[in-house]
Amino acid sequence: MALRPPSYLDETDASPDLTHGVPGVQWAGQDSSGNQPAQLRSSNMPSDDQESYALYIALIFGIALVLRILVVLMGPMFGIENAYTDHTPHETVLAENLASDQAFGIESQPAYTLSSELEAMRAERGELTTLEGTTLHPEFYEAPGYPAMLWLMKLTGLPMIWLLVFQCVLGALCVPVVYRVGLGVIGRKMPSAIGAAIVALHPALIFAPSTLAADTVVVLLVFLGLFGVAHAEQRGFRSALGGGIAIGGAALFSPMLAWLSPLLATWMIVTERRLKTVALAVLLLVGTALPVGAWMKRNVDLGMGPYVSAQPMMDRVFGTMAAADNPVAGPYNRDSVQQSMEEFKDFAAMPENAETDTFALLDQFSREQLTGDLAGNLGRAIQATAPKFALDHSLDTAYARLGLEYTPRGQGAQLLGEDVASSGSQDVATEWITNAWVALNAAMVAAMAVGAMLMLWRRRWSGLLLLTMVMGFYLVLATTGPSETLRLPLIGLQALMITAILAPGPLRVKKPKKAKVRKAKKIDELEGTRTGSPLATEESLRPAAEPQPAAAGPVMGSGDISLKDAIHPALASAPEGESPAPGSISGDEAKDFAASVQDERLKNLATSGRPI
Repeated sequence: MALRPPSYLDETDASPDLTHGVPGVQWAGQDSSGNQPAQLRSSNMPSDDQESYALYIALIFGIALVLRILVVLMGPMFGIENAYTDHTPHETVLAENLASDQAFGIESQPAYTLSSELEAMRAERGELTTLEGTTLHPEFYEAPGYPAMLWLMKLTGLPMIWLLVFQCVLGALCVPVVYRVGLGVIGRKMPSAIGAAIVALHPALIFAPSTLAADTVVVLLVFLGLFGVAHAEQRGFRSALGGGIAIGGAALFSPMLAWLSPLLATWMIVTERRLKTVALAVLLLVGTALPVGAWMKRNVDLGMGPYVSAQPMMDRVFGTMAAADNPVAGPYNRDSVQQSMEEFKDFAAMPENAETDTFALLDQFSREQLTGDLAGNLGRAIQATAPKFALDHSLDTAYARLGLEYTPRGQGAQLLGEDVASSGSQDVATEWITNAWVALNAAMVAAMAVGAMLMLWRRRWSGLLLLTMVMGFYLVLATTGPSETLRLPLIGLQALMITAILAPGPLRVKKPKKAKVRKAKKIDELEGTRTGSPLATEESLRPAAEPQPAAAGPVMGSGDISLKDAIHPALASAPEGESPAPGSISGDEAKDFAASVQDERLKNLATSGRPI
């Protein structure tokens, strides 16, 4: 959906459009219909909107790509293990099974994990099945998106390092996409380009593509979805449908992102309450449902139920509830996780739950645990995770990509609650980088708050609502546990809100005061005119002293002035039936002259003795 641009860009704005002149006066450069040529209209627009930013965006894209590839060359190039995460071994096995057996499954879950404990429960309850023609059990704990990407790389036969290079390209592509989203939200090119530059240069986004994880892909898909939503009103149904498909694709990497689509659909309907907008919102939901629904059908057929994966249910129990129970330790802390697992096993062992599927029980248990005191649980969880979510430095990830070992140092690490080593040699570089990174994120939060207040003051309510709704959505998701997949899109949203500081509000033309409107209407009533224009018609402005033909209508009073006197000299000197020379009368001159004519008419009416 297109957010309302400044009024000088919006020809349908209800505000008075001064580029089309004053009724009865033809401006220099206008045609006979009063329309101003496009080249003259564009000259009234700010230079920012006339200048093409394609070269700047291409330059920023190139810088972003080079920086990301440099990280790959400095780290994973010397050992692909530097790009691994805790999930990579499991995802690699799934990709190999896809390549060999054409089945998304695994023989056994990794040991000492929550998924292995849940699989043991399912085995005790007789719920384990195997995929047809294989010895593999269906995989329900890992989202299918990234294992599918690893599988495609194995089909090509290329080394895995090329997947990281491809992810660098995807990360750099976030630059033009964020720029286009900024045009929809902010409406100005220069601030949008600065927002794209922040995305290109932020260290967390620079290091993300060098990780064998879905983080970079999710960031790009989320912003493609926002692009489709922000421009749906202009680009039509395909934009809304494409935005929905992008968000649905992101949900195959991070299942909770499927809930972003209903949130955006609600925003569309609230900000543009029209029947067309409702249709666009429905298409957005349909687009999201296409990829998500296809995978959910697979899981229903295999006996899991209508879920993309079990991860959201596990996050509610062992992430959000763990943070609510122990805000100091945060999500997935060992003590809370173990306690929650024991409580769930007791819940599943109840006689009334004997015939219920384990995943359905986990879903029911997680909802009951969370919604028992929803406001309190979410409040405590957000209080525990929000500071780290907003300020976290990601230096441990960056060091891992470069093959280095990260040891928490400095006040920044202490602020985030990290276990700062009190003995051993001090790593001055690590301490300095940690403090600088946390300070950068804190400055971005402060600038974001200023940008939000300015957007509110400048009445960019629609764009502000969009950004704050999506940020709030991510803030709630952050309670499920620390994840770069959740933090990285927030940086792009922050960048857009920060650059809104540089975007002026939409141009507004002040409405005339009520007293002046009433006075103009009174004049029209006295003179029998139908318009509010001070120039009116020739008959109504004919002087009273001039002899009137018998059939010319009612005699005018002395308050009227001649049409010749009511016309600017530049117009009066022009040959009859022809327009004045270009540039002979400007817009300001026309408005000033029209005002002086009205004042003269009021003066004449006052001296004529007729009531005003």
